[in-house]
Amino acid sequence: MERTQKYLLIYGLIGSVIAILIIAVLLLSWLMTKSLPETDGTASLSGISATTDVYRDPVGIPHILAQTEYDAYVALGYVHAQDRLWQMDLLRRYGAGRLSEVLGTETLPIDRMMRTVGLHRIADSLLLSVSEQTRRILEAYSTGVNACIVEHEGRYPVEFDLLQYDPEPWQPVHSLLLTRLMGWELALSWWVDLTLDRLVERFGIDTARAFFPTYASDAPVILPPNMTAADTRPRLLEDGLAAAQRLFGATGSAFGSNSWVVDSSHSTRGAPLLANDPHLLHMQPSRWYVVHLNAPGLNVGGISLPGVPAVVIGHNDRIGWGMTNIMTDDIDFFREDVSFRDSTYVIAGERFPLHVRTDSIFVQDSLPVALQIYETRNGPLISDVYPSRAALPAARRFSRIQPFSFRWTGQDRSDEILALYRLNHAGSWPEFTQALERFASPGQNFVYADVDGTIGYMAAGRIPIRAPGVSPQLPNDGSLHAEPWTGYVAYDRLPRSVNPAGGMLATANNKIVEDFPWHISTLWESEARILRIRHMLQEQPRFSAEDFQLLQMDVQSVYADTIRDAMVDALRRWTSRPVLMTQVMNRLLRWDCRMHVSSSEAALFNVAYTHLLRNTFEDEMDSALYRSYVFLSNVPTRVLPRLLHDTTTIVFDDVRTPRRETKEHILIRSLTDAVAELRRDLGPDINDWKWGDLHQVVFRHPLGRIAPLDRLFNVGPIAIGGNNTTVSTGEFSFSAPYDATVGASMRFIIDLGSPDSSYIILPTGQSGQPFSDHYADQTALWQSGAMHRLIINAQAIRRSGWPLLRLRPEQ
Repeated sequence: MERTQKYLLIYGLIGSVIAILIIAVLLLSWLMTKSLPETDGTASLSGISATTDVYRDPVGIPHILAQTEYDAYVALGYVHAQDRLWQMDLLRRYGAGRLSEVLGTETLPIDRMMRTVGLHRIADSLLLSVSEQTRRILEAYSTGVNACIVEHEGRYPVEFDLLQYDPEPWQPVHSLLLTRLMGWELALSWWVDLTLDRLVERFGIDTARAFFPTYASDAPVILPPNMTAADTRPRLLEDGLAAAQRLFGATGSAFGSNSWVVDSSHSTRGAPLLANDPHLLHMQPSRWYVVHLNAPGLNVGGISLPGVPAVVIGHNDRIGWGMTNIMTDDIDFFREDVSFRDSTYVIAGERFPLHVRTDSIFVQDSLPVALQIYETRNGPLISDVYPSRAALPAARRFSRIQPFSFRWTGQDRSDEILALYRLNHAGSWPEFTQALERFASPGQNFVYADVDGTIGYMAAGRIPIRAPGVSPQLPNDGSLHAEPWTGYVAYDRLPRSVNPAGGMLATANNKIVEDFPWHISTLWESEARILRIRHMLQEQPRFSAEDFQLLQMDVQSVYADTIRDAMVDALRRWTSRPVLMTQVMNRLLRWDCRMHVSSSEAALFNVAYTHLLRNTFEDEMDSALYRSYVFLSNVPTRVLPRLLHDTTTIVFDDVRTPRRETKEHILIRSLTDAVAELRRDLGPDINDWKWGDLHQVVFRHPLGRIAPLDRLFNVGPIAIGGNNTTVSTGEFSFSAPYDATVGASMRFIIDLGSPDSSYIILPTGQSGQPFSDHYADQTALWQSGAMHRLIINAQAIRRSGWPLLRLRPEQ
């Protein structure tokens, strides 16, 4: 009897444990799936005026077939929120400096910086000035987002549950905030100018210029000079950086991109062919969202930004377009002569009152943090919130940290939503260029093709006209110039080209044009990608969309060829080199400079190159300044080849040793360091060294920084080829190698012979919800270079048999 009771007790306990586990699994499953979107059936939607159909294709791309444009934008807001609500909320909090409300004290440095920069104030100003058309679009879009928020009350994505908060209603100003946030992220001068100033302070201007990036006189420009005049017209600082790195994985970057277009004479189908792949920080969810909008007078498909009501890159029935970053030098810094005792600053010997704002940052589980923001005519003082302390000069006259203000093109009013709206509707080159007149920030290279056979290039965005004596590269004395910028380059003077004689155009963040009357930039990317693209475009007479896919996946580095030759030459001169280093020399000598995942030579080169940068630059600087210097990778990438060819430079001398090192010493030291590292990490056999074992990408979710959430939210690791100088970019941080942090954020190809479809791929998937089938279902395709067909033919979509969600007006 006792034994029976004992067994019953044991069985009862086991049963209870099993029941608890089942309940826990069911609860977890409900938490993870409760917010998944409905993709078929019928839904009543507040704010929509007529029945609107939303078809979802096999990878979850929504095709919105609406009876009015207004309803199309309502539905766009709705589907964005269905798939990406938490991402949209996080980005608006980031832009507005409100992360700490839900993430706590760790993000306070980011919030201080963003409140001071003032994107939210800029967005408020934009809302007052945008066109009525833009306002209607923003209101329609917000209506759709908010309908989804109301509909999903109590069933929000799991991130809201983990952080214990609910989303606030979406407002039109939030979409404007996100457009400016993208412009801000692509404002590269923010990271470079103060670092260069620190080098000047340490070494003097003459010596420091050795570290400044330049663009070779024989390197390709987008618009060659032989084009006709009609073609070309011309303090919590370290904490702030660390917080941004942890949240977004931003350990170093040079946000570039590729685009090219050929006319019908170079196409197998007799119509223009266009390709584009923007390079951005790898993240999860993807920055982009693919969508198709169809309504009377509107039929456009391509990529959108969650939170923004427009197709940013894509095509309609008549035209296709792509974008790459101009790399505009659109920020200038100013040392300000400030007296905080009476809150004044000096211009031309006269004192003016500082504009002082008092703000409060609310912090989860903590007291609010007060913040004072000071502004001069040039802009807000950012010295106390700049995210890299090493880049800021010590005080000379004012305080422990030099007061700096900054001027940015994005601080002025513009209407990018209207520009994109007109772009989505454009049907010809004149309409295309007219649309871009309202596009200000970020400055972009646009490539164009249409069904009539026209191809073209247009530089769009604001380029400052600087007063005499104002430096675009180094901080200026703010007390000298009442108006350091006298205006912007007139739109009709911006570089452009239509139907060039060669029948092709390509951009890779390289210099646009020679002898432009105004300064555009010194922040161009290395010429390696544009040289390789042009070479491939000239290798065969005609191309197909499939050929363009192969071009986008090319991993041969023209840049590596030059550096490799210097490495081999140094090894040849090393008469007492060990046997292993002879093997290394022979391997590099035979290498084709392709950065394949299976390549031992690619692993050897990239590890040696990383050591070469450190061994060349860090001794003159220090660890913190070196990290700041290599943060924007194209700066050291462009400087190093020039130094290797400069027989007079003393930069290669290691100032920490009594001897006088030459470039050969540093090259050999770097190769020796690389071999030791590879033997330690990948084994003694050189054949076992594979680039893909080191060079991997993890698409990190902001909540995937800690276990076990990393397994739930992150995608990867995935071995990929390339580096920061290949067409198929796999950029890694030189200060925290070798994980790929920047690369193709999407790939897009359009054959204008079939304008009712295109080819497109995201790195992960359409959905931001980890239990969705579309969270990472495109990753394998992206890794291999394959693409998904995007159809914008409404009749074909209605016949497709895809899941249909019918949105009806709320009764």
